[in-house]
Amino acid sequence: MAEKAMTDPQTPRPARKPVKTARLYQSVAEQIARSVAAGDYKPGDRLPSERELSQSYSVSRPTVREAIIALELDGLVEVRHASGEASASERSGLGGEEFVPWVPGAMF
Repeated sequence: MAEKAMTDPQTPRPARKPVKTARLYQSVAEQIARSVAAGDYKPGDRLPSERELSQSYSVSRPTVREAIIALELDGLVEVRHASGEASASERSGLGGEEFVPWVPGAMF
């Protein structure tokens, strides 16, 4: 009988809250953004290589690459495509302001 209630189209379904899932690259990007905001990397400083970042965050290199691209789109890092180097951008220097968690596409 309980089985019929679950499949009966007339039975009202409980309201569900949307599930919020963060992609792995977003988590890595937020951690890198926190490091930049904390002053671990000054504007113009080179970030570690993709390989080093992937090892330190225990993620794949493509995940790190996506995180760097997302941060580049938001202006927090600059990527020199010819050399493959990434560095903290001038815009990333928050000048002592409180850290705001990185949100994809959000402008500070």
